[in-house]
Amino acid sequence: MNILEKLFGKKTEKPDPQEEAFRERAHALNERRREFFAEYDAFEDDSLDECRNETGFNWWLLKEGADLNEGLKVMKEILDFRKEGVRGAWIGGFIESGNMIIITSGVKEKYTEEEWKEICSFCSDQEIRLVYALEPSKFENAVTAEIYKLHIVTYPGMADDAATYGDVRMKTEMPQEEKEDLSDRMTGSLVAAYKKTHDKTYSEEYVRRLMKTGFSEPQANNMFLFELMILKSVSVNALADKDYIYRPYYDLSHPVLTAGDDWYIEHQYFLISELVKLWDEAEYIWQNERSRLEDNPNRQRIFEITRYGGGNLFVSYLTMAAEKTGTDPELIRKYSMAEQDLLYIYRWKTPGITHPYK
Repeated sequence: MNILEKLFGKKTEKPDPQEEAFRERAHALNERRREFFAEYDAFEDDSLDECRNETGFNWWLLKEGADLNEGLKVMKEILDFRKEGVRGAWIGGFIESGNMIIITSGVKEKYTEEEWKEICSFCSDQEIRLVYALEPSKFENAVTAEIYKLHIVTYPGMADDAATYGDVRMKTEMPQEEKEDLSDRMTGSLVAAYKKTHDKTYSEEYVRRLMKTGFSEPQANNMFLFELMILKSVSVNALADKDYIYRPYYDLSHPVLTAGDDWYIEHQYFLISELVKLWDEAEYIWQNERSRLEDNPNRQRIFEITRYGGGNLFVSYLTMAAEKTGTDPELIRKYSMAEQDLLYIYRWKTPGITHPYK
């Protein structure tokens, strides 16, 4: 009879060999986990008697120099082991709730793009989140850019308990989408971008710009609807291109604007931005690259488009736009001048020009 039998007067059961084996395996896995991850103690508050992690996640800090990929392999072993549901097979954290792993900003750079995709895929499958610590209580998801903020909710103990307790909880904030920089977009590009996406960001910026040049809000909205209506499907992709302002309008290896001015006006063929761009580039070619037009059928057409050739298409088209929209011609002129300033600033890099829409 052993000592326990003497003390308690009954026979003690021998430890279950299978459970002992599981315990040993659990201990080994836990030791391997410590090679890669340290428990992140972010839940201490000296002013509280007890502070509990109620974030729904176990928090781990990737050790300096540790290989995240190898550590995740160990984590998978632990998670798979837990799924076996062995009672008593305690293995430390990595239990029922999810896991939050804090990494340094240089971790991602250690892996190829393909390796990083595999890491992110694994973490998504296992409900693991990789985060950067922005502050002791603020973290950014390394994959989705979500922001996690920790805060402590305190409450007193029972009537006969003078202690103060706290629960650490977590708020998740979705990342704010970076606003597209529209500074170098011609205003006609905004119309085309809206046509493709129906994103009100573009229509609202269009209206804001025209109001900056003197349009009332109703006038600006009316002008937007007019340009949206006359926008030709063959022009949408080119205009919506973010680099539209930088690209040449003419391909002088082909005939330039072969129809007469009246045809383009009657068919309301251009947005104001397109009109300004074709006029502006004709001016540039005539002044700086006229030699390219010698014995070229485009020579006369380019000349007609410029101010030196009367600029009838430009002037008559602006007049038509004013009449069709019931807009003061002076406002249409200011609109065209603002578009010209954009070309000066971004296409031609002319110093000293103030951005017309800022």
